Amino acid sequence: MTDLGEVAARLGSIVTFDRRGDVYWLDDFEDGKAKWAAETSGAGAGVAVSTTYARNGAKSVELTAGTDMSHYAGIGRLFPYPALSRWGFEGSWSFDSDLETFDIIISVYDGTNLTSAILRYDCVNQKVQYLDSAGAMQDLATSVDLHDYYNMFNTFKLVLDLETGKYERAIANESEYDMAGIALQQAAIAVSPVVKLSMRNTAVGGTGGVVYVDDVIVTRNEPGPERTTPRLLVGVGG
Repeated sequence: MTDLGEVAARLGSIVTFDRRGDVYWLDDFEDGKAKWAAETSGAGAGVAVSTTYARNGAKSVELTAGTDMSHYAGIGRLFPYPALSRWGFEGSWSFDSDLETFDIIISVYDGTNLTSAILRYDCVNQKVQYLDSAGAMQDLATSVDLHDYYNMFNTFKLVLDLETGKYERAIANESEYDMAGIALQQAAIAVSPVVKLSMRNTAVGGTGGVVYVDDVIVTRNEPGPERTTPRLLVGVGG
């Protein structure tokens, strides 16, 4: 057998959706949420381990957004500043009808600057979006109607070229978007070198909507476009 990735998948690995890149870190929440810090805003906001729904195994993490203030709930994880290459950030999530947005947020501090990236699902307007270099959210795709059923997990993945400070590609379920050449947002912020990954649920105001997150995977040494075979490639400019 030459495809060791297939062997791992058959033995129960959570790395089944997109097998490109070298796995750096992963979490399926089977051991709880101690690897993460809670990030909440608003009354009733909370982060808890759930055994009600899961993509794999028996557990996921439940993000309950607050009913006022910024009405969000999320989890964040810090990583040591890495050797710069193409890095991938993947997460699977399910939601109810009260979702406003779900974000995968990457913050890279190099000691002098903060480089930021966001891959977002805008449930209200049914769009997949990204954060541009000016700090505005731009559309990757419109009319993206995701099924709002807690036992159905969507999988999103964002690949960044941290060496050049640009996006590489994004994946939202069956669709892959070519983002090569699109610059990441950068601002002068003097924070010790570190990388932060956040997953955040923002709910429609006053509802306290819930999102379940499972199977978070961080990869490095992701292939570039010359070695990429996407499922459905959509170009979004340079």
